Amino acid sequence: MSQYRPEVDGLRTVAVMSVVIFHVWPHALPGGYLGVDVFFVISGYLITKIIYEQLNEGRFSLSNFYIRRIRRILPAQLLVVLLTILAFMFLLSPTELSNLGHSSIYAVLSLANVYFWLESGYFGALSENSPLLHMWSLGVEEQFYLVWPFVLMLALSMLRPMGRAALVILVLALFFGSLLSAELLVRSSPAAAFYLFFTRIFEFVVGGVIALGFVRRPRSELANQAIGLAALAVLVASFFWFNEATRHPSAWTLIPCLATGALILSGSSRGVIGALLANKGSVHVGLLSYSLYLTHWPVVVGYRIVTGDAPSLAVGVALIALMYVLAALLHYGWERPLRYGRVVGMARFPTVGLVAALSVVSLFGASHLWANNKVGETLQPGFSQVAVADGQPVSSRFDNPCPGRVRSAEALTSCSADILVIGDSHADRTARLMETALQMTGADTVTTTWTLPGCPPLFGAIKIYNSDRPVLQARQEECREIVEAWQVEVAASAAPIIVLSARWAWLTEPGPWGAGREREDALVLSEDEARTSARSREVMRASLGETVRVLTEAGKRVVLVGQAPLHSGDSIACAERLALSDDADGLCWTDAAAVRSRHYFHASLFAEIAAGDGEVLFLDQIAPLCDADRCYSSFRGDRLYNDRDHISDMGAIYVARSVAITLAQFIAPMIAPDTLPDPAS
Repeated sequence: MSQYRPEVDGLRTVAVMSVVIFHVWPHALPGGYLGVDVFFVISGYLITKIIYEQLNEGRFSLSNFYIRRIRRILPAQLLVVLLTILAFMFLLSPTELSNLGHSSIYAVLSLANVYFWLESGYFGALSENSPLLHMWSLGVEEQFYLVWPFVLMLALSMLRPMGRAALVILVLALFFGSLLSAELLVRSSPAAAFYLFFTRIFEFVVGGVIALGFVRRPRSELANQAIGLAALAVLVASFFWFNEATRHPSAWTLIPCLATGALILSGSSRGVIGALLANKGSVHVGLLSYSLYLTHWPVVVGYRIVTGDAPSLAVGVALIALMYVLAALLHYGWERPLRYGRVVGMARFPTVGLVAALSVVSLFGASHLWANNKVGETLQPGFSQVAVADGQPVSSRFDNPCPGRVRSAEALTSCSADILVIGDSHADRTARLMETALQMTGADTVTTTWTLPGCPPLFGAIKIYNSDRPVLQARQEECREIVEAWQVEVAASAAPIIVLSARWAWLTEPGPWGAGREREDALVLSEDEARTSARSREVMRASLGETVRVLTEAGKRVVLVGQAPLHSGDSIACAERLALSDDADGLCWTDAAAVRSRHYFHASLFAEIAAGDGEVLFLDQIAPLCDADRCYSSFRGDRLYNDRDHISDMGAIYVARSVAITLAQFIAPMIAPDTLPDPAS
């Protein structure tokens, strides 16, 4: 039987506190998220040691193993999921409540990592205010528990004739296969690399290798102390070296993982390492580490939502104290009694039955929130009136003889619109902006759209999605086909004004807010080209020039619409909550300097093209929605955005006020005189 090692619980303290500090004060410990990787190595060591010893002794039972894992993990996890749903009903906006319900379902099913992978990227509704975001790591760990016993059983039973060599070969194959997949995937699909189980296997294997005895502990205690101190120094240093821009998981991740493995290998309850990791305080927090990990993130998110501020030093200390109290209550009042079957008044508590009951209740509540958000509408009745007509096809909003949205060349041929807007989902919002601006001038024009979500109107360019999701791969081919159709049909259409609108910065700039990507999506001229931000900018410049040339040579005037400022999830959640309040002077915003920096390339390119061609107009959306310091998602009672980057009807009015006269003057030579107001008036 394995002996208890208090220094391993001390190592858990290092892991959980690095994560807590990172989430409370991100800039103080930029690599604190590596605490999760430390947990993975520890789990790999402990679980492998348990299974390997029991298999060799002939007493391993899959049912007993999984029952022990259920008692260890699920009661506390499910209770936190349920209490989080109840608590955040009163704090989140309806969009966030729906996301919470969806993520809760996946968390209960041990698939939270899959959910947060699926919700990452262009079409993700995920915001920084996801109270169950931290559950992703539990999903990875629970998937490890499902797979790893079978790996060891395979190696020790079916491959036993090959001897210990079979175990070595199998484990090392998993290690290098996982590491290679992480190294490759982090370049092409960083979210998949971060969240999915198979790119994390190598971290568990680091601990497993030690448990299997592939690496021997030095006999010299002095050598063990030296190795332990060096490993601890490297581990702590990595919390400062790493940041959100570091490719992770990747070969770089071996630094903290191997340091953790070295600490486990050489660790002792004696000497300097023992004094640091095996003291009563470190062991105590380590024993609470699971409950502390479960409770810490909802506390951080709740504070952020209520105050809208980042914690100061004093407030952060108070939040950590609150996390500790909640963790202690959860650990001593719930986790330990259910894990060991000791509950007051009961000889043995039916833990598995309780887990099943909690799962059903949590799934019911989560499904209710996700499916129709009735709870949000009941508790927060003002939200249903926040965004009236937004997101609908233009045809449902404007009384004109042309369909508000055409979907084919045939439909375009039968349409006699004055203004045709092409592009991605931003083009639908731009159509609203165009109509609003021209109505302000009294113009009687007809606007229609031909759009495909996620598809930029750049002739000759190929949009490559930075995602391996099948639906986006199919959209990639659909985008290529519609761009080819645009190039032929739009130039031949009857519409004299062509408007180009898209989420331009998504195609050329690195990921915002620490997404850790080289780029979001890419633009190329052929699929074998490098998919970098620099190449995407080159392709945008060339293909936009070609698009403008084709359209102007066909006798069109072209309007280039700059992207509306991209907001953080916090800014949009603030706008949703403010819509319910009586605060007519409330403001929600994103830093304007970051927006201008991210939009600089495409805005300067559009301005350059418009300055050199009288048939081209550049409409900037930053100036109407930003001042020197802030870009607003809500301004003095007016909600300007539907989500992080699509303006609302009110946002369209704000921009229209700024561009109406310029737009009317630009289109005047191309539109029948009786449809425009008298300039003298």
